[in-house]
Amino acid sequence: MKKLYGTGVALVTPFDGAGKIDFPALKRVLIHTAKGVDYFVVMGTTGESATLT
Repeated sequence: MKKLYGTGVALVTPFDGAGKIDFPALKRVLIHTAKGVDYFVVMGTTGESATLT
C-alpha cells in the first residue's frame, strides 16, 4: 500500500430527493474542494459510512 502525503479531504456524498447520488452536485463539490488538495477520502470521517449500504 502506498502512503498518502499532503492534504486529504473527506468527502460527503450528496443525495437527491429520491435518495440517489446527485452526481452533478458531487462534481461541484469535487471541483470546489480540489483547490490545494492532494487526494480525496471517500467514505472518510464525515460519519456517513455507518448509514450507507
